[in-house]
Amino acid sequence: MLESNAGNTVDWFSAYYTGHKNGYKHFLGWGSLLDRFERTEFQGQAAYKVISVDSIELFPDEVQGGVVLREGAVRRVLVNAYERDPTARKICIAKYGSNCSTCNISFGEKYGEAANGIIHVNHLRPLSSIREEYVVDPIRDLRPVCPNYHAVLHRRNPAYSIEDVQKFLVRR
Repeated sequence: MLESNAGNTVDWFSAYYTGHKNGYKHFLGWGSLLDRFERTEFQGQAAYKVISVDSIELFPDEVQGGVVLREGAVRRVLVNAYERDPTARKICIAKYGSNCSTCNISFGEKYGEAANGIIHVNHLRPLSSIREEYVVDPIRDLRPVCPNYHAVLHRRNPAYSIEDVQKFLVRR
């Protein structure tokens, strides 16, 4: 099976996708890669079977069976976590409100009472770029942003600015 050549199927797909991004021949992007599989069953579990052998040339002798996609395995990850002061968050929201500074969405207005007040607080200068403890000014250094646009802000390194991301908004 494909996953026997990597630690697991996620590793295999990641290696396959990374190869594509780095310009290696025969590697596909995620969209075109997934188009080459059909859902099937393998050993009583949901699996994905290669639609055509010539569409994937990485391990042609191993694509005869299904690929079992597994999730939920536990692995340990060591990361740096930068402390945030919850009082700074409260002061930022008290000043700017809980609407997103990028798209102006209010989760409470959009989704109802269960989502009221949901908002992330973004550092205008990412903590990871500061790399040391500092005194935060919640009014100058922080802005409320919705979880969606917070993810977009940090989609690259260095992070986009709120103004950059506002230019991405599609007006309808």
